[in-house]
Formats: sequence, C-alpha cells, structure tokens
Amino acid sequence: MPQSVTPSAIDLTLQKLKHVSRDALRSLHTMIWSVDPGKDRLSNLFSRMQDFAGDYLPPLGIHYVFEAPDPAPDREINPKIRYHIMLIYQELLTNMIKHANPRKIVIQLRRQDSDSLVVSLANEYLPVPEHPAFILSAHRGLASIERRLQQINGKIMESSLTPTGQSITLIFPKIFK
Repeated sequence: MPQSVTPSAIDLTLQKLKHVSRDALRSLHTMIWSVDPGKDRLSNLFSRMQDFAGDYLPPLGIHYVFEAPDPAPDREINPKIRYHIMLIYQELLTNMIKHANPRKIVIQLRRQDSDSLVVSLANEYLPVPEHPAFILSAHRGLASIERRLQQINGKIMESSLTPTGQSITLIFPKIFK
C-alpha cells in the first residue's frame, strides 16, 4: 500500500462503493418492477413503497412510519403513472436523507376522490445549523421531480420547513386505468 493511502481512506472509499452499489441495485430493482405487468395494482405500488422504505431507512438508523389504506383498493393503476410515482417517492426519500439528517420519517398514502393519490412525507431531524435542510434541493433531484410531476399531471400541494422537521405533500390525479 502506498504511504499516501491511509487505512481510513480505504475504508471511506469502500463505504462509498458499498452505497453506490446498493443504490444501483435499488434502481435496477425499481426498473424491473416498473415493467412487470403483474404489478399494476394499487396494492403493489403501496407494497413496493413500503418495501423501499423498509430496506433503505433502518440500515441508516432512521425510524419510519408507513401509513396506507388497508386494504388498498383492488384497482389497476396506470403503469406510466406507477413508474413516475415510485421514482418521485425514491427521490424525495433520498433528498431527505442527504439534506436533512432525519431521525424519523413519516410516510402517508391516501386516496383523494375516486382516482387521485396523495403522498405525504414528513421528517423529524436534529438541525445542523451549517447545513440547512431542504427536501427539494436546487440540484438535479428537484428538476427530475418537477419533470416527472409534469408528465403525469402531479403537483406539490404543500411543503413546509420548521426548525425540527419538514414535510411535503404531493397529489397524483387520475392514477387508474
């Protein structure tokens, strides 16, 4: 080992590689899931969202609460909308983790009227004064979310930031086939 490379630098590099690999596998799993016609039910979307939170948050030491209608309506969801909802959801959770140092995230899914889905994410965090928290960063994540929302006529209903947390609520209209 060259003298300029320390064991801690190697550990840091391995940790980064581990996170990049895990994120790549999650992305691949989402792509495969999104094209599976057997996953076109609203209950499949809810289940995938809960699985993603369960796989992603606890290893990072983040507690979470997942609330969804039980049982979920047994209706077919538009595959394009299903795909975009899932990617928006993943991007929001990722942004919360990267930018807000959360200790707990509450995820709530509910239907509004007969064919709209409302998704709310709220986090509780210990503020870090030199790193202000923003769910939607001003970088690629925000642009990606806005593009996806436009493609499926979704919108941000509400967004708030307090000294100990933040929340965002999205609505996705006409989700069913």
